[in-house]
Amino acid sequence: MQPVLAVDFGTSTSSAALVAGADVWLVQEPGQNSWTWPSAVYLNGERLLVGREAEHMKRLQPMNFRTEFKRVLGQSTPVWLGQRAFAPRDLVAAVLSALRAQALRELRGAALDRLVLTVPASYGEVDPRRTLMIEAGEQAGFADVELLPEPVAAAFAPIAGAPLASGALVLVYDFGGGTFDTAVLRVLPDGTYEVLGCAALEDCGGSDIDAAMYQWLRERFRSKLGGQPADADAISLAMDLNELLREAKHQLTEVPTAPTYFEPLHEQLTLDRAQLEQIITPMLRDTVRCCRDLLASTGVLVEQIAAVLLVGGSSRIPLVSQVLRAELRRPLRLTQDPSVAVVHGAARWAAAGVRTVPPRGLADGARALRWKLPGDTATIVRWLVAPGQNFEPGAPLAVLRLGNGSLWRMLAGHDSGQLVSVHADPGDEVTSADWLVTVRPAVGGRA
Repeated sequence: MQPVLAVDFGTSTSSAALVAGADVWLVQEPGQNSWTWPSAVYLNGERLLVGREAEHMKRLQPMNFRTEFKRVLGQSTPVWLGQRAFAPRDLVAAVLSALRAQALRELRGAALDRLVLTVPASYGEVDPRRTLMIEAGEQAGFADVELLPEPVAAAFAPIAGAPLASGALVLVYDFGGGTFDTAVLRVLPDGTYEVLGCAALEDCGGSDIDAAMYQWLRERFRSKLGGQPADADAISLAMDLNELLREAKHQLTEVPTAPTYFEPLHEQLTLDRAQLEQIITPMLRDTVRCCRDLLASTGVLVEQIAAVLLVGGSSRIPLVSQVLRAELRRPLRLTQDPSVAVVHGAARWAAAGVRTVPPRGLADGARALRWKLPGDTATIVRWLVAPGQNFEPGAPLAVLRLGNGSLWRMLAGHDSGQLVSVHADPGDEVTSADWLVTVRPAVGGRA
């Protein structure tokens, strides 16, 4: 199997895992001791800096810095960095390009053409943001870009404790940096999952907790902080305060109080877990409601759920587990590392290899072929064999994209042959009933 990069492109941070043969490893940002890359960009002259390199420059010219641009993907309004406008898709592509460049350095000369990219469950099959994410991956240099819903990817991550039993129903509770995603899955005998349904809340994640904490603190220090930040100095001050609050939030997952000193205001600040819980309780109620609505839409009773799988950095907040135990009354399970569960799961999903579908054909001689497609419909991405070319038995003839974003290869039959003609063009939607190619025995023997 050719190497593949799995990427969890998050609102505030992203992570990547490289799959090369039997080996899987997380891709570290150069010079950093972290498995996550800030989803951030900074325009430095004509060069677009990415990740912590962008973070380190943001106070020099705060107007040239941007993070959380994933949230405006699909909107017509550009993102301004200084005096230059960028489409959000191009900023996503810049981060993916940096991830790919580092992965290529670690591969030491091997090609890297396949990307598995996770997306929120709110990106439905007809959501234009799916197309934009695929285009961003292609713009970053990948030939094949597959999409995988984040809560589905999370379920493939290694789970702490005993494995889930075949047939068990699992509710994934993915409280991430920018969105809340949930899914109902059934465990299959081979350890994979049947997806019964997905749902999401767009503005319900760690970034929204940070924003709520920021507003709470602004009310407390209104006289010193003034109105909304508008100039570079005010934006820089807001950046400092947001960083302090994020650090305090992380501390409060482990200890009941987080005392700190905010140098720009010469103020001692002490945040406690009770204040954090008061801020996030409305969000948690929304997540539980989202889970209940999803269960109702899939016809699954809460009592039928064997486990609730907690994923995402925000799920570490102690109140999350308390609320879920009280509201759902189902066993809670954790992945081995909730903060990178999505990318770990995406890598395991990618490691299963290329997905293929064999043909259904006609009699000997010149004949047409069709394929039983998963879900019965797909879109032609590209043909791998051109009319007039010979092919080997079982050779891939074309790449298809299913409605869920996954890529499949249409395979030739058990005999070698020659492709006479194709009956669908790249971009065409095809079905299991369509005769897609005409073939004949290979000219001059085997291909």
